[in-house]
Amino acid sequence: MKINVKIIINAMIFIIVGLVATKLGEAYRLADGIYFNDKLPNIIDGILLAFQNFKPSFHQFDLIVGVVCGGIFSGIVYLIYNIINKYNKKKNKIPDDIIDEELKRCDAMTGNAFEQYCAELLKDNGYKNVEVTKKEGSRGDGGADVLAKKGRKTYVFQCKRYKSNVNYEAVQQALSGKIGRKCKVGVVLTNNEYFTKAAIERAKQLNIELWNRTRLAELIRNKKRNF
Repeated sequence: MKINVKIIINAMIFIIVGLVATKLGEAYRLADGIYFNDKLPNIIDGILLAFQNFKPSFHQFDLIVGVVCGGIFSGIVYLIYNIINKYNKKKNKIPDDIIDEELKRCDAMTGNAFEQYCAELLKDNGYKNVEVTKKEGSRGDGGADVLAKKGRKTYVFQCKRYKSNVNYEAVQQALSGKIGRKCKVGVVLTNNEYFTKAAIERAKQLNIELWNRTRLAELIRNKKRNF
């Protein structure tokens, strides 16, 4: 299960601020007077009395003050975070024409050049131990064009620079590479947007991931954003 760090941090802010704010409720209660207008001039005295110790107050009124203050403060923090996050995303957005130019470069590459390009692209996207398996002058790669690792998962990539739809043979090759190299994840990575129906069905059966032109564009976008 994926842990949402943002929610956890916001919950911690709510609890901490809420507990501290119970002292404000206690200060209000301890201030002389019955009504708000009477208590307001004496609120400093109430604060001094309340903060003689720093233990949170669990009086009913004080807890209500704590919940309200904690909710307001954590809500403000959450709102500010979202505003900053949206600003950063907008600021870091890469124009589509730059991505399109990079994709056109991929379309013009040879098969070997595309494999090398994909390897560098994976490195720029945080993959480790990236290796192009096919050495210069060698004939076969056993279905494994590029090996990589991210987190605890090992990946084998079958890279296909195709003009036509990618067929099921690419999926079969990725499976061979996955088994032969004992990798956790097998991927067919291509510059083409579409796979044949047979390839899609075969990939589902063999648990092979299909990364098309759209996914390739995402990798390129992340690379441009990081540099």
